[in-house]
Amino acid sequence: KSVLPGLIDTHFHSRDSVEQPVEFELHNGITSFRDPGHPFKYYKKLLSSDAAIPRVFLCGGHLDAPPVVWPDQAAVIRSEDDARNAVGDHVDRGASAIKVYFRLPLEHIRAACEAAKDRLVPVTSHLELVDAVDAIEAGVIGIEHITSFGTSIGTADQVKQFKSMVAADSDARREWRYRLWAQLQLENNPRVSRLIDLIVQRGVFVSPTMAVFERRAGEKDATTVEAAGFENMMQFLRLCHEADVKVVVGSHTWVPFASRGKAYLREVELLVESGMKPMDALTAATKTGAEFLGVSDRLGTIETGKLADLVIVDGDPSETIEDLDRVTNVMLN
Repeated sequence: KSVLPGLIDTHFHSRDSVEQPVEFELHNGITSFRDPGHPFKYYKKLLSSDAAIPRVFLCGGHLDAPPVVWPDQAAVIRSEDDARNAVGDHVDRGASAIKVYFRLPLEHIRAACEAAKDRLVPVTSHLELVDAVDAIEAGVIGIEHITSFGTSIGTADQVKQFKSMVAADSDARREWRYRLWAQLQLENNPRVSRLIDLIVQRGVFVSPTMAVFERRAGEKDATTVEAAGFENMMQFLRLCHEADVKVVVGSHTWVPFASRGKAYLREVELLVESGMKPMDALTAATKTGAEFLGVSDRLGTIETGKLADLVIVDGDPSETIEDLDRVTNVMLN
């Protein structure tokens, strides 16, 4: 058997459920998770429960601009003052991070980052219409989804077409992400090297959530464009890892190539497929995840003085990553 630190899920969404975080997370060795950008009200039931539950980190409703994509989940931002006030309100209510969503314009992202810095919390982001380079320079320290980087890599024409389609219809992103990524040239592309250099220099954390975008040729009705787009996403993640980008693990709760409750495991498997060694993926799932959540003083590694969040598995996932699915015992707190 092997003993590991409790796993950390940096991107898990739940709503009015005690059972799902326990079944999907705790039973699989995930002792801490963060929901990036869902309202606090979604967690009243979980946090008032007497059940043993994973440690929960919240952002509050994500900050988005009209026409908001998820009206029941967003804090609607129309000005820089709105952004600052939303950050203050969220932190007052217990947010340990802030998430900005993809319709929020750059000037409002910048205002949110300034306010969050004053309150000593980080800002993470889901991007489509604002380039990742601009968001990072504005103060964003976390990027959710590998697809958030596409507009910083593509040619001017590719990016213009993508943004025009998504600006006109938010749902178009589901198709056009793959269209954009299928066209991207990653080799010998100075935009790629500049982007990765910036990510490393600023210490940005990347939660790629690869498993939610997984498309394979001939499987689950994937088109050739979708499969090609996903291949490029995997290649970009490989380049990030080779440059020592801080990669973390986010399950996104449900993914197409995993059974119920196993999205996190599929994400870790894809990190290994993208070029990480199993030990690198385990580090992303524990130590680096704790750093992203700002709790590395007490979680993320097995050390004297830290909280005993421990997982026992059959086998050795540092050699065979699939052994991570063989959890036998979990110690929490």
